[in-house]
Amino acid sequence: MFKYLIIFILSLTLCSCFKCDLYLTNQKGLRSSKLYKKYLKNRIDPNHVNIKTHGVYKSIKYKYEEESKKISKITDTINLKNDYYFKFYTNGTYYSFSKKRNAPLNKNSFDPEKGKIGFVIHKRNKNYFLDYSTINCGSFSKWEFETKKDTLIVKQGNNKGWRIFYYYVLQDVSNEFLNYPTKI
Repeated sequence: MFKYLIIFILSLTLCSCFKCDLYLTNQKGLRSSKLYKKYLKNRIDPNHVNIKTHGVYKSIKYKYEEESKKISKITDTINLKNDYYFKFYTNGTYYSFSKKRNAPLNKNSFDPEKGKIGFVIHKRNKNYFLDYSTINCGSFSKWEFETKKDTLIVKQGNNKGWRIFYYYVLQDVSNEFLNYPTKI
């Protein structure tokens, strides 16, 4: 009996490994071939919610915690070692990029094939980012956001009063760096 139980668990584990529909892009970015399609009809133009598509939004190293009502410097070593960028397209698609801190930008820095895909969604009178992740064979995380002038505020966490707000500031970069079409 124990032998059959082990074989059953092993077969379930092996079957779940082949469930993923991820593929590797030419530039080493991961995508799901099917998962994102259900969100395509809900995308909105970022310009309608005051997100500019002519530049990129770059992370700053400060956050706001709702619980303590304090702005503090980010102390997480991963976030301190990297700069994070968002590049938005008028069709409601965006790509996020992670670069070494203060690394020089070049023409290939914002190639969509290298970034993580996401969508700008308006649902139930709120605006959200659906951010793609490779966790659990591909899934989307939903983050509420707002804009104030040239600053993008991403609210991470679902429980109001316990969320953390991360800030991204609009950066002007050469059009040559942004001249990539989105394929979705």
